[in-house]
Amino acid sequence: MPDLDLDDFLDRLSRRLHLREPTHFERVRESPYLPAAGAALAVGATVVVGLFLWRSFAHAEGSGRPITLIPERGSESLENDGVFADLDPETRSLVGLKWENRPVVIFAPSRAHPGYGKQRKILEEVRDGLIDRDIVVLSDTDPAQEGALRDRYGAHEFEVLLIGKDGAIKLRRTEPVSAQELFETIDAMPMRQREMKDG
Repeated sequence: MPDLDLDDFLDRLSRRLHLREPTHFERVRESPYLPAAGAALAVGATVVVGLFLWRSFAHAEGSGRPITLIPERGSESLENDGVFADLDPETRSLVGLKWENRPVVIFAPSRAHPGYGKQRKILEEVRDGLIDRDIVVLSDTDPAQEGALRDRYGAHEFEVLLIGKDGAIKLRRTEPVSAQELFETIDAMPMRQREMKDG
């Protein structure tokens, strides 16, 4: 079928319908408002798509206050090197750390839980490796506080999560994670490999 432009199409349609007077199609075609209407439709569609994507992104990242890091009770480590911290129960998203840090989030029923003590010992012994990989260790050891992130990630008892710089869960365990497994998981990530290459 040969290509038709808009004028040819409207002319043929008018003849097919046996319309003798200027057709509605001709009036629309000659309207000075047609280009403006087309532009308005394009802008409107762009706005609608943009809002949809924004809402999807906001839903994916969570809502509420950005992450708040609290120096641990009886510890000055956060002030010294920014590695270990307690989570504010009202923190609903880790988006404040995105592209900057790799959070390791430890959920436990209490600080006295044996899994929590073992995981902390493992991580404290490799503090330099944590710093080198931009890891921050965040703890929620009080379920009674009903922390927003505990609810969001569905953590009930002891659980350890590694979150990548892109905000995605990279590792999830219900038992303490060895430093070797943690570091090997991170070092296999393309972003980490670029970091090591760039020095």
